[in-house]
Amino acid sequence: MLTDTNIKTPEQMARETFAALDEESVHTPMRKRHNSDLVNLVGVYAGVKPAMIFDSGSNLLGHPLTDETNEASNDLALILQRLGLVAKSVKPSYDITVAPRVFVAKDLDNLQALAGAFSRLWQKRDETTERDVGALLGFPQESIEQHIKEFRGEATERRGVPTPQLQNFAYLAFPPDDKGYQIVLDKYVLPLKSATEQYIPQTYRIMMKKNFRQKLHDMRDLIFPSVKRTLDMRRIFTKMIE
Repeated sequence: MLTDTNIKTPEQMARETFAALDEESVHTPMRKRHNSDLVNLVGVYAGVKPAMIFDSGSNLLGHPLTDETNEASNDLALILQRLGLVAKSVKPSYDITVAPRVFVAKDLDNLQALAGAFSRLWQKRDETTERDVGALLGFPQESIEQHIKEFRGEATERRGVPTPQLQNFAYLAFPPDDKGYQIVLDKYVLPLKSATEQYIPQTYRIMMKKNFRQKLHDMRDLIFPSVKRTLDMRRIFTKMIE
C-alpha cells in the first residue's frame, strides 16, 4: 500500500514508489497487461519517454486510473505525485461508453501535446500526427518512420477511420538495415531496459523469461496480421538480456 511518509528526496520517494508497485506486480492476477504500463511509467520518470498513455484500461495493478468524474483518481494522483509526474484524462471520441484514456508526462506541455495528438488520431489517422505521437512517446525517428512505412498501405485503406487500438509500443519498429536497427536499440530499447531493471527488477525478470518473450513474438502476428516485420522480434528481447 502506498502511503505518504517522512520527507525524502525525490529519488528516494520514486524508488520506494516503484518498489511498492514492483511488489504488487508480482502478486497481481493478469499482471502482463499491467507490466507494459509499469515499464512505460518508469520510462517517463527516467526520461526515456517524454510521455505515455496507459494501455491497461481502467486501473494499474488494482489502482483505479480515474474517479467518478473521469479525472485522475486519488490513488493515481498519489503515485504520480511521488514520482513528480502529471496526468490528464481524455474521453475518447470514438466511443463515449469506454473509460477515459489517461496520459502521463513530466511536464504539462508534453502532456497536453500527447493528449491532443491522440485525440486527432482518434478522429483521423495521418502521418504527421503519427510522427508527433511517436516522438512524444520517446521513439527515435528511425523507429517512427519504419512504423509509418509498414502501416502506410493499411493507413491509406483506412483513411478517416479512428484508431483506438494505437498504444505505447505501436511505434517499436525496426529498420531492416543494421545501422537503423542499432539506432533503435541504443536510443530507446536499451535505455528503457536499463531503467526497468533498475527501478522494477522483479517485473523486469518476469518479462524477460524465455516463455514470455516467445509469447510476445507469437502474439505479433495475431495483433498485426497484415504486417510482416523485417526483423524477428526475438532479437530485441535476446539483446535486452545479454
